[in-house]
Amino acid sequence: MKKSYVLLALAASLVASGFTGTPSAMADGPMLSVISDDVLAGQAMEVEGSGFSPGEMVSFALDGQLTVSLGEAPTDEFGEITESLSVPVFVVSGQYELAATGQSSNFLASATVSITGNGQYFLIKFSASGGKVSIAAKAVAVNATYGSLPTPSRTGYTFQGWFTASTSGTKVTSATKLATASDKTIYAQWKAKSFKVTFVVNGGKALKTKTKTVSMGKTYGTMPTTSKTGYSFLGWYTAKSGGTKVTKTTVFS
Repeated sequence: MKKSYVLLALAASLVASGFTGTPSAMADGPMLSVISDDVLAGQAMEVEGSGFSPGEMVSFALDGQLTVSLGEAPTDEFGEITESLSVPVFVVSGQYELAATGQSSNFLASATVSITGNGQYFLIKFSASGGKVSIAAKAVAVNATYGSLPTPSRTGYTFQGWFTASTSGTKVTSATKLATASDKTIYAQWKAKSFKVTFVVNGGKALKTKTKTVSMGKTYGTMPTTSKTGYSFLGWYTAKSGGTKVTKTTVFS
């Protein structure tokens, strides 16, 4: 069903490579550090933390080139934790922030860590082209299919799919294979929705045509004129009084 928008006439009288993680935390707050000399994708990463609530579960996640959950583990009776976290094999080389969050205390500590990938996985980056998308990128192995792709959203538009270019290009699906050993960016393409605009004369002379169809992102185009005895027509507005003036060059949004 098409959404409807109302415009009103406003009348007026004629009167005028891997490194040891760098710990960071607020003073007197929880602390986190990476104690592994080298952090490699597909292997374990040793971490230490303190300042959390005794016995609470702490969740770990990487954020950087990718956002990856690394699971959870409990603290001891002193609120300290020493854990071996498994770094997924698909994590690509880069600098990441390792975050540790106390599930009951909501205490947060983080450490910066450099991870070395295995050279077999590359980033598929998602450009929402004016819309919103839930993840910025995912990792795919060479010669493997792209797999599950996110569905972006954009007010007033219908998603047409992912493509190799922002306009034209080749459509990309979950069955598309990563044929070359390099990162790729794919782009969301959109089709503008159409909306019915209703003209309310606000006491003026009735119009022969009271509505017109306008597409999102396009100008309103030709607009009717009404009249009212003793008044000058000031134009079409988004409200009966006040509001924002709408002209033929106004872009529908």
